[in-house]
Amino acid sequence: MRAKIMVVVLNVAIVLSLAAQGVGTSEAPTFSWGLDTIKVDWWGIVPTGPVLKFGYGSFGFLPGLRSDLQAKAGLGYESYSLFRGENSRDPVFTNQATLTAIQKPDAQMEIGFRQGILPLDAKRDLLSAFIYANGRVSKYFGTPISGGTSFSDRYEELMASFLGGLKLDDSKVSPNGVMVGHMALFEAEWGPSFLSAQGTDFARAGIRALDYLPLFDLGGDRNLLSGYLVLGASAKYADGGNLPIFVLEGTDVRGYQLGLDSKLRAWGTVEARFNLPSAWSRSDILPVLFFFVDGGWYQGFANLLPGSSWVDAGGPLASVGGGLGVNVFNFATPYVALGLPLISQDSKGHQLLGATPYTLSFGFSLHPEDVFDWL
Repeated sequence: MRAKIMVVVLNVAIVLSLAAQGVGTSEAPTFSWGLDTIKVDWWGIVPTGPVLKFGYGSFGFLPGLRSDLQAKAGLGYESYSLFRGENSRDPVFTNQATLTAIQKPDAQMEIGFRQGILPLDAKRDLLSAFIYANGRVSKYFGTPISGGTSFSDRYEELMASFLGGLKLDDSKVSPNGVMVGHMALFEAEWGPSFLSAQGTDFARAGIRALDYLPLFDLGGDRNLLSGYLVLGASAKYADGGNLPIFVLEGTDVRGYQLGLDSKLRAWGTVEARFNLPSAWSRSDILPVLFFFVDGGWYQGFANLLPGSSWVDAGGPLASVGGGLGVNVFNFATPYVALGLPLISQDSKGHQLLGATPYTLSFGFSLHPEDVFDWL
């Protein structure tokens, strides 16, 4: 336990140091680095390690467009909650999964190339294409769960994958925290078994679009009150002979306690965000109140045992909810959210609701672009 506390303290110091430096320093005119995000653990709010980003460019392969080498590297403690039965492999509720959650240090790396296709301004492109190679390694040092597990990468992983796609982004944020513009992303990833020490094998693809619509901004030397809408939609699909645990993502429809990490996952949302009066100036401590209506679909599950009743399970999902976050210097936004699922059963009669009719969740960021990061 003492070692874990020391790791947390060290990583918090690193994160605060990087945050104080802004986006980073420049050792050469074409080199940049900075903090991309933070790994968190313990209720999803305690920082355990930084994820750094690096860039080198532009090479100017196409006039007026950026051509950059890019990389990310992250290290920290994280909790791995498997929302499946350890031996049955069937979906389970989050309160059951918490009992089998394990903590382990992990490291991830990503390196690749990005080429602009349509220009926007000197610092970024409206539309760009990218290709990356990813690597992941983790090791659990605790006592294995009694009875074992049927997932080969439960306690350790050493694997690599390839990812490519297209990104469109002209979004921006006002001094009072009102977002405007559009964002869309298509990604496809392949992790073959010959690049995995655990024999995992998967392919996945996803497309997501977000639109930010300003509602009002009362202005002032400090934010008085401002608001905007977030309209979002996505579709994801994952399959393979042996999906690793990090690919078994639950539905994006908020409020459900059941780990619906199906092969096909669709999602749509209408979310209203209201920036409340800031503490001192426009960019310091900014409370954010939000309300959402979500809808979606799930269908089919990978890695199931023969004869499982979940093989062809699927159906619609819907929820409503809201929450409160605090934007700290435009750097991080811890938040709490309450979600109320509206559909209780799927087409095969599986119960989709837990012991309580709502879900209370905690998170560390409220920035929509974070959903694009599979690292």
